[in-house]
This record gives sequence, C-alpha cells and structure tokens, in this order.
Amino acid sequence: MKNIFKGLGFGFLALALSLSLANSASAALTLGALTAASDGALAITSVGALTLNGNTFTAGTGVLTIAAAKTLTASNTLTLAGTDATTMTFPTTSATIARTDAANTFTGTQTIGALVATTLNGNTFTTGTGVLTIAAAKTLTASNTLTLAGTDGTTMTFPGTSATIARTDAANTFTGTQTIGALVATTVNGHTFTAGSSTFTGTAGQTYTFPTTTATLARIDAANTFVGVQTMTSAALTTPAIAGGLTASGSGANTFAGSTGTFLTSTGAVTIGPGAVTLSGATLVSSTTNKGTVTLVAGSGTATVTAGAVCVASDTTAANAVKTSVTATTLTLTGTTTDVIAYLCF
Repeated sequence: MKNIFKGLGFGFLALALSLSLANSASAALTLGALTAASDGALAITSVGALTLNGNTFTAGTGVLTIAAAKTLTASNTLTLAGTDATTMTFPTTSATIARTDAANTFTGTQTIGALVATTLNGNTFTTGTGVLTIAAAKTLTASNTLTLAGTDGTTMTFPGTSATIARTDAANTFTGTQTIGALVATTVNGHTFTAGSSTFTGTAGQTYTFPTTTATLARIDAANTFVGVQTMTSAALTTPAIAGGLTASGSGANTFAGSTGTFLTSTGAVTIGPGAVTLSGATLVSSTTNKGTVTLVAGSGTATVTAGAVCVASDTTAANAVKTSVTATTLTLTGTTTDVIAYLCF
C-alpha cells in the first residue's frame, strides 16, 4: 500500500479508497488514523488486523519493500529472521536453500573457502589450523589408523611404484640391490662394525683372505715389522733390511741375481758349511793375501786379508763346519782341533 499511496494527499487518498472499496467484492476495511510523512509516504494505522485482498497484516512498525515489477511469493508459512541491515543473496536460478541445523545433500562441485566440520562423508576431522592438500585428480587412501609426524617444511618422497616402506625402529628385509651413500651400522649380517671413516678399494671380483686370528695387516706404503717366520714364494724384495739375519733352508737354490751392488757383511762372523760352496761367475779379489790355508791350533787360526773382505772357508781335513770372522785385516777361523782350513776372500 506504501507504493500505492506514496506522494498522494488526503483528498486523493479518500477518492482512491472509495473507488477501491466500491469495486471490491469484500469491501470491509477498518482504518484508524492516516498519517502522511514529509516524503509523501503514507502510514495506515489499523484499529485491528489489516486485511487486504485476503492477506492479513498485523500491526507493527516494519517495512516491506518490493522492487517495481517484482513479485514476492510465499508458498508456505515462514518466519524470516536475521541481523538488522544484513543482505542475504539467493542463487540466480531456482534452487533449494541449504540449512545449518541438519544434514544437506549438495549436487555438483562446491567451492568452499574455510570449512569447519566435525565429519565429512563419514570421516572425522578434529579442530585445528592444519592444511591438507591433494593435487587435482589424485586420491589419498588411508586403510589403517595412522599418525604422520616429521619436521615442518620437509618433503618425504615415496617410491614411484607400490611398495612397503622401511622403518627405523625395527628390523627390515630389503629385496634387490640397495645403493646407500654413507651407512652407519653396528652389525651387518651378524658382523660387528665399529664407528670409523675407513675406505676399502680394490678390483671387482677379487677375493681377499684375512688371517684366521686377530692380527695387524701389513701395508705397502710404509715400513712393516713382521714377527715370527714369514714364508714368501717367488718374492721380489727391494733393499730389504733383515735385522735378525737371513736363514735360507731347503733343497732349493738361493740365488742373488740382478744386482750390480756390493755384497757386504757386518763385522760379525760368517759361517759357510759344512757343505761345498760354489761361486759361479764371481769376481774375486786378486790379492794373494785373500786366499790360502790355515792349520788350526786347538780349533782356531788366523790369516791376514784385505780390510773389509768377505771370506768363505772350507775344512779340507773332514766335513766339519768352519766359522769365519773378519776384524779389520784379520781373518779368524774357528773349526775342529788341528784341521786344515782353506779360505777365500773377495
């Protein structure tokens, strides 16, 4: 009625009411006071309930505004409630409005900013500020109750195919070849490894056999001290230093070849025998003082030789051992009683 009478004076209002009532099948209209506002709006105060074309309007100070050429239809008895001065925007096409106090079924894709919900499709979400991001067209399935923990800002990359993930707090069985950068382990296949930074290198396919008891391994880039008897087969020794003396035993030949150096002895005794001594291709000192015979007296005898000479001796009386010792220019021969000893120095 506000749209009908807005801007009209009381005289025209009376005429409009008369015409309206005269043409109405039910002309019962009880009016109280008519009040015109300064902007031309008209307020009707009904003595009782106001009925217009079968619609009842209760007394009050509310305002109902319907835009020009628009229709408001209420097909059921409704009560609209909300906060003053707020605007509720309905869909642009016919639709069913969702409610907040009961379950709703949505059709199509819903775009929601921040969703606060206790359950979603039967899944329970606890209150928090976490973010769950699943890429488009991807599916995340949790078949068991799990707790995922880690350090913020880190990324865990899973295998590119279906697989069983290893754990750190219990034993794992790996299948296939595993490539590991730096391994820190206390035991591997029952073997115990202590912490360290050693590097093992070698040729592929080779087998290295270690001693059967605890031992210190020899190295090739520095001096080694060997304890006990060492057996070497076809060994090539370069400038060896044998502090305890060299013992050559067995039936094989002991050959010193390929050297142009000098074969020297210490100031100690040199014993050769009782077998025969053969010098093949040796260059002997030409001095006649470096060869001869000595008849022992009480098992001992001497001869004068060149200083620093190396001497060998043989018992010409019997197959007895002879010991030689050179001090300065004196050769001392030690043997059996009064045997005759032949010597040769070079």
